[in-house]
Amino acid sequence: MRFSALIAAALALPLALSMAACSTVREATNFQPPTMQLLSARVEQQPQQPQQSGELALVRFAVLAETPNAQPVPMQVVEYSVEAGGTTVFSGTRDAQRTIPPFGSMRFDLPAGVPVSALGSPLTLRSNVGFRRPGALADTLYNLELIRPAQPVTGTASVQ
Repeated sequence: MRFSALIAAALALPLALSMAACSTVREATNFQPPTMQLLSARVEQQPQQPQQSGELALVRFAVLAETPNAQPVPMQVVEYSVEAGGTTVFSGTRDAQRTIPPFGSMRFDLPAGVPVSALGSPLTLRSNVGFRRPGALADTLYNLELIRPAQPVTGTASVQ
């Protein structure tokens, strides 16, 4: 009796492992990149009386990230720039340190030092938000810097 139970367990183990592997592969192949949308831009800090033409104001761009996936999506490095009147007035890189929850959304801010003189015109945000796909293979490829997926966020907003 014990011997037949041992044989059944030995036969069931590869089946269970292959089903788990198929589930992991299915989740990875059904993965859809997150969507990103610029919501707004607001001045957080502005000099009271600018003394020079080079004075900067701190502008925060609010971005909405959403995922239709059953797995959380860790965001990575964000590279972004800000344009005013067709001229780049800021560029930077930021570590996102955020994770989009499964079937969910989250908001995050991108800060930028923008010349006070540019605040009168609409500001255009151009960015790429890096993220990690789910799965061990995707993690390995990401860590080896072979595949680094990113989702663009581009939009124009008037400063509030």
